[in-house]
Amino acid sequence: MYEIVFGRSIGDVKIGMKREAVRALFTDVEEWREVPYGADQEITYNLCGDFLIAYDQEDRVDFISCDAPDKLVLNGMIIDQAEYVDLLEKVRELDPELEEEDEVGFTSVKLGFGISLNDDREVDSVQVVVEDYYGWKNCE
Repeated sequence: MYEIVFGRSIGDVKIGMKREAVRALFTDVEEWREVPYGADQEITYNLCGDFLIAYDQEDRVDFISCDAPDKLVLNGMIIDQAEYVDLLEKVRELDPELEEEDEVGFTSVKLGFGISLNDDREVDSVQVVVEDYYGWKNCE
């Protein structure tokens, strides 16, 4: 199970970790590069089991996504066993200004946290990010 800490970590993967430390956690690490929509620079991701991880200019983790909701725990709740509406309301209590997109999920800039939904409106993945990541700091 991977414990989620808003704006800090998912399991043992922590915001601010160096790439080498992340690689030491996993036996199989795949590298993937792209220029995300709206960004002005290429980003190098690591695919590590259930995780997609991105790094800043100093090669420190600034984005963690996990696509295993059955292994994710938030405040004692297993994400896969919770209703999306309940998760949304629990996070909204902590951040009334979170941004929700119908059929897509939500993001909380304040908490450095987001949830993405699949086509059946079930949790597909959870993201934990560095402060201002959702502020599009890498965009034009």
